[in-house]
Amino acid sequence: MGALVCKKGRDEEAVPLFKRALGIREKALGPAHPDTNTLRSDLEDAERKVAQMALRTDQGMGSSVGEDTAESRSSGAQGTVK
Repeated sequence: MGALVCKKGRDEEAVPLFKRALGIREKALGPAHPDTNTLRSDLEDAERKVAQMALRTDQGMGSSVGEDTAESRSSGAQGTVK
């Protein structure tokens, strides 16, 4: 289910699904099983995508806390119009 949600670009929603599936798979197959490791890798990929998106969003806002300041607006617009 997590993989399907990820394919639709909804990585944030996929993370808890992957976590739940990983817990089930670890209990059923063990933590070192190849299928468990594959699922763990899928979870890590989804978490990485979510973190990258959050970083891009923070950078796009011009402030790490999302404040809209005159300085952040002017610094983002410099050199864009010629």
